[in-house]
Amino acid sequence: MRKRILCIMMTVVLLLSLSMTVMAVEPKEKFNISAEEQIEEQREEADIIENSEDSKILDETQENTELEKEPEKIGEQENKQEQEDIETQENKQKPEDGIVKEEDEKAKEQNKNTNMALSAVSNLKAVAAGKNRVQLSWNKSPNAEEYIIYRQIGKSSFSYRYITKNLTYLDTTASGTEYNFYRIYPCYNTSDGKRIVGPSDTYVYAKATLTAADNLKAASAGKNKVKLTWNRVNGAEGYIIYRQIGKGTFSYRYMTPNLSYMDTTASDLEYNYYRVYPYYKQNGQNVTGASQKYVFAKGILPAVTGLKAQTIGKSIKLEWNKVSGAEGYIIYRQEGKSSFKYLYMKDSSATSYVDSKCSGSEYNYYRVYPYHKNSSKMIVGISDKYVYSCLVLEPVTELICVSSAYREITLRWTKPRGAEGYFVLRKIGQADAEVIGEVKNGNITKYVDQNASEFEENYYAVIPYLVDGKGQTIITDAVTTTSEIAISTEVASTSLTVSGYESYTNAYKVLDRVNAERKKAGKTALTMDKDLMDAAMQRAAELVVYFSHTRPSGLSCFTVEPKAWGENIAMGTYPYYDAATIMDGWMNSTGHRENILRDEFSSIGIGCFQYNGVAYWVQLFGSDMIVKAAKPSDRNNTRTICVANSLLRTTKNDTENKDVLEIGIPQLDEQDSLSLDQSIEEFNHTIHSYNNLTIIQ
Repeated sequence: MRKRILCIMMTVVLLLSLSMTVMAVEPKEKFNISAEEQIEEQREEADIIENSEDSKILDETQENTELEKEPEKIGEQENKQEQEDIETQENKQKPEDGIVKEEDEKAKEQNKNTNMALSAVSNLKAVAAGKNRVQLSWNKSPNAEEYIIYRQIGKSSFSYRYITKNLTYLDTTASGTEYNFYRIYPCYNTSDGKRIVGPSDTYVYAKATLTAADNLKAASAGKNKVKLTWNRVNGAEGYIIYRQIGKGTFSYRYMTPNLSYMDTTASDLEYNYYRVYPYYKQNGQNVTGASQKYVFAKGILPAVTGLKAQTIGKSIKLEWNKVSGAEGYIIYRQEGKSSFKYLYMKDSSATSYVDSKCSGSEYNYYRVYPYHKNSSKMIVGISDKYVYSCLVLEPVTELICVSSAYREITLRWTKPRGAEGYFVLRKIGQADAEVIGEVKNGNITKYVDQNASEFEENYYAVIPYLVDGKGQTIITDAVTTTSEIAISTEVASTSLTVSGYESYTNAYKVLDRVNAERKKAGKTALTMDKDLMDAAMQRAAELVVYFSHTRPSGLSCFTVEPKAWGENIAMGTYPYYDAATIMDGWMNSTGHRENILRDEFSSIGIGCFQYNGVAYWVQLFGSDMIVKAAKPSDRNNTRTICVANSLLRTTKNDTENKDVLEIGIPQLDEQDSLSLDQSIEEFNHTIHSYNNLTIIQ
């Protein structure tokens, strides 16, 4: 019994030596084949054929497949001959009792004695992983602690490679020109230090080739040009490009170390198909990797860039960038849900087109195709996207109405792009809305209603319109417009006139001082706005009747001009209260100073109205839609003031038996200031806007 144990231990020691040659005794006759068979096998396994200038090139003998008309239907043909040859060889050369029968029997005897049987690993796989790399993986064998890896390159013999506790192994010295064969033996160590080795019932094989280049793309790049691009493959020293034109066969085209290639002889009549194979050199030979799939394109002009569509009035203008090599451009249009139809053809110098016959009731979609000529045949390029535009107008915004005289309301709004005119609708109280007027010029954004109700609220909507190229009048949805932007206001009941002297000289002196103060504070200068300046003179005249931020009509001061978002007022005996004195007073007052130096303001209107030896001063501040004013000459002027009933005092004239109106000027502070945030409650009470009302805080 002692002799037997000793013999087994010596056998195990021998088995575990680094050379481990006893386990590598693979019957040589399995891999010894005749010279004719070797030649035939090399021919079947070859991935690359020798090229006189470019070394080994892939043999695409099976690529001569019938192609369908549509490139998406072209069938892939992969070279499976090598795999089939190896499997045939495996079936013919599979050993009857395993690679090392003697050692397997001894391992079984040891397992039997220790009652820990080892079985061969399952799901053994070998996958090419790059230059000189093959990745092995397998499932765990019960009771195994480690795994011994053997490798055979080509027709040599198996030899020890590595031992690992993992279930994977990366061979970094694998051959790329010949197949690498692998066996995995499970093993474990007994408590007394003996290594027990299990069987290996199969081998796997792979070449250390490169993975396929991913993200391969082919793009038309001009007349007879196709550009190929792909991602880098780790370990690749270059890339071999094959091309097939139409229903021909794949043939060698080029070899490059770059990640792109421009084919300058591509067909512009048929599709060009491309494969790209990464390679590296080993022992002077090109080791070629895989090609996942082909890509295709025609050698035609690329799509125009910068294509855009813009509505201009009742037309739509297309613009694009010039395409090199283009001999002209073809324009297609689709209206609504119809189909694209030919619209127009432009020559090579054109990069724009105005469609004056576009639909106004639906969206218009456009494609632009560059083209060149092949002999007498027109070759149309690519259109990779469409653009669209429409003549359907958006509702007007910032619609504001102001009581401007007795039973008169003035409406103002911003112009929506493309409007050629406007319909004005009014709704009084609970009555139905009706069209009360039309503005036939799209650039005029003002309308005066001279028949407004003085007893009920007046609601307004302004509907823009245009006439399209087909003679159709296009308007916005009146119901939506009314519900969103209608404004109501109460009409003043009485008007009177005030005559005085309007001093624009003093107004511009104040402007200079305002901008000097803003410059000291690091603020931008304010621009004298024409509309704000006229409104400020109107407000200065109104201060003669009622010195307050509330207008004599009972409305907020901001109703005098839609651009007005802040107001400063002052009054005093002239000439003692001149421009310098007024500005000093305003700058020494917190509220006035804040208005003058406010960051949000970019424009101003200043009024100085002199009446009966008293100067009335007004500053109106704005922030948008600036119209720079030209300085008017000083003048005497008469202005109309609307006065609410609440500001009038009536007395009975017994002789004439009628009411006499007396205007009273209240005794208030000589200076006052207001910005919109200080009077927002009053403002919202007097004007109800369903537009995007911006509040400057």
